[in-house]
Amino acid sequence: MTPFLLLLPILFVAAVFDLRHYRIPNLLVLLALALFLATAVIPGSDEVAARLLQGAVTFAICFILFGLRLMGGGDAKLLPVVLLFVPAGDVATYLFCLSFGLALGIGGLTLLRRWDAVPAAGWAAFERREGFPVGLAIAISAAAFAAVQSWTP
Repeated sequence: MTPFLLLLPILFVAAVFDLRHYRIPNLLVLLALALFLATAVIPGSDEVAARLLQGAVTFAICFILFGLRLMGGGDAKLLPVVLLFVPAGDVATYLFCLSFGLALGIGGLTLLRRWDAVPAAGWAAFERREGFPVGLAIAISAAAFAAVQSWTP
């Protein structure tokens, strides 16, 4: 679980970038990938192989969504890297947390946009009033997943 907790600050920085610019810098994706590679020895080779497979499947799905213009490029690169940190037996739990993050993010952003509760100028997610920065949902889902994992025995 420790590597996943180390990932959280990277994801929160990505969420802020996504809210501010509708963009996730490649450097953050590479930092997350480097963190996985640095900690890959912890779970063991069978678990790492399973995580690489789930990351590859996620990347293929995200690539298709990006091609259909349903997902941004940064989101399509970041989400598969996050799945590398999720234990193979906990993918369903993470996907539930991702659904929670999407619902909370979309709902919260929609309310803030309707109430004109816009922060200082320069925040693309508030100025454009369209689309949704999925990096926010990824960060929320990671925090929710970390919380759920800490509660389970």
